[in-house]
Amino acid sequence: MNTVNEMVSKTGTTSDVGLPGNASLIASAAKAAGMKAEFHADASAASVRESLKQGKGVVLNGSVSGSGGHFIYVAGIASDGRFIVCDPYRPEITRWNDGELQHFATGYSVNPRGFAAIWK
Repeated sequence: MNTVNEMVSKTGTTSDVGLPGNASLIASAAKAAGMKAEFHADASAASVRESLKQGKGVVLNGSVSGSGGHFIYVAGIASDGRFIVCDPYRPEITRWNDGELQHFATGYSVNPRGFAAIWK
């Protein structure tokens, strides 16, 4: 919880607005908290998969039915090749194939695209 609170503080996140920007703020906050991180503007499933294969966690920005920006955590790749997805807004979703992840990340024009890759 301390790490979550620190990241909220460093990114300027509020309950009214959420994160006031794209995943580059998450990457910057992770670096300020002593982690290694990088921002990727390419939100393709292939780019996310490559970061996961390198042992990095991914915080991906996308959109839920065109309702604006929404972040999820992509924890890894399951044995069946699908992405392991952690979404507190939709906890019933735990796995996505490439097309589902791609649709979330790029299917709507209202969100700032990209993801933060974070590792130790």
